[in-house]
Amino acid sequence: LTFSFFCNSKKYHRSLLASSHVANVQNRPFPSENERKNIGLRYPWPSDPSIEIKPYYVYRPRFPIKHEEWEQLCPSNVASNFFLPLPINGRRRQVSSLDVNRIWAVDDDPQNIAKDIIQECFDSIDADASTNNHSLGAVDDLASSLSEALTAYREFCLQHLLISPDKNCCDDENDNIVENRRRKLKLKCRLVASRGPSGAKCPQYHIDHVPVRWIQTFVGPGVELIDGKNGVRWEAFRDSEREQDEVNPDSDAISWTPQERNKMLVDSKQANTYHAMQGEGILMLGEQWNEYATRQSPFLTPTVHKSPEVSNLQPRVLLTQDVVFD
Repeated sequence: LTFSFFCNSKKYHRSLLASSHVANVQNRPFPSENERKNIGLRYPWPSDPSIEIKPYYVYRPRFPIKHEEWEQLCPSNVASNFFLPLPINGRRRQVSSLDVNRIWAVDDDPQNIAKDIIQECFDSIDADASTNNHSLGAVDDLASSLSEALTAYREFCLQHLLISPDKNCCDDENDNIVENRRRKLKLKCRLVASRGPSGAKCPQYHIDHVPVRWIQTFVGPGVELIDGKNGVRWEAFRDSEREQDEVNPDSDAISWTPQERNKMLVDSKQANTYHAMQGEGILMLGEQWNEYATRQSPFLTPTVHKSPEVSNLQPRVLLTQDVVFD
């Protein structure tokens, strides 16, 4: 498995979501293949417990992803012309056609979970359509790609988030501790299919307040991340977070657009931005990593990231995964 590592974030810009501007994503300067190989060397997958944890990794699927089949989950061009009836921040916002969530236990079969999710997606589409347009075998094809992502995320969580056995305890006591933590560990996945700017869920730079998050686009542009600490104005991040926590939604306070805030939060001339490609799974450590990790990483900083710019009719299928402790 080939990985390279990224980090997590908090969504403190809900009121600004609809302000995401439209851009031609084809002109985005994606990293070259050599640049991607270098990232892979810099951020080796931490399968060996002695390997230093990095803030993010990029997972490249072992088998080709059938993007044209995944796009069947997105609304049609006609459906994408429907908007919410009321404007948000002076603009109408396009609605997503599909949003499926699932919480599952680590002992569940990822393949079965994946099949259930994909089947629910197609059932939802068929309920709103006069004909069944998805191809035969599409459920199995999509479930295979989804199952690979679910499995990779589960294995990382089991290896790096379950507590390490205490050397002073007997073997039976160790087994009970680990098994008890294992039973409490749950995984949450969310699959969202959209078309147009509504697919850019988080247009403002942010960090996630979670232990570790997985972000992958089966169709459309991937997440944009700041590789390293250069260019990030951390004090501005803290000020912005306090401001968002204190804001009164009913007040007449001026709201900055995501683009304006991004300029305040990140110096684009100094920052090294990584644009995830379609199909790449991004695994990002969050601010709560050290609260749940088997090994502490006190000098690790969460990866700053945001949603990419999405054009008017751009289809996007987004998978996110999080860990949940009961």
